[in-house]
Amino acid sequence: MTRRLLALTLAALMLSACHIPWPTEPPIPGLDGTTVDGRCTQWEHLLEANGLPVEQFSRIMYRESRCNPNARNRSSGARGLLQVMPQHVTRWGSCTDLMREYGACTVDALYDPGWNVHLGRAIYDRQGTNAWAQTR
Repeated sequence: MTRRLLALTLAALMLSACHIPWPTEPPIPGLDGTTVDGRCTQWEHLLEANGLPVEQFSRIMYRESRCNPNARNRSSGARGLLQVMPQHVTRWGSCTDLMREYGACTVDALYDPGWNVHLGRAIYDRQGTNAWAQTR
């Protein structure tokens, strides 16, 4: 019994001496430059340039798209960083400006971070943050 207890103690000491990380250890937020505390820090300059409340919209952006400008909701069709609905392109977006920049007034502009935030500002001006379900 003593020999077995000694062997188990020795094995436990050997295992505790080496750190074996879990294979699914989550990345530390902020090290990749994309998120800090549930925010999309790399896109905050666009929020500021469009006059949006930066911290609040950075968190909305994180919840809506996880900072991915190519995010698309399969059921609603919402696209981009702020998950703007396609109908907002023609309703509140300037098709003249879209034609000048993209050659077409198209929902693909929603994948452009600048246009997505620009249209997000138009939505915010008309509906406030209630337009984003995540803020309710």
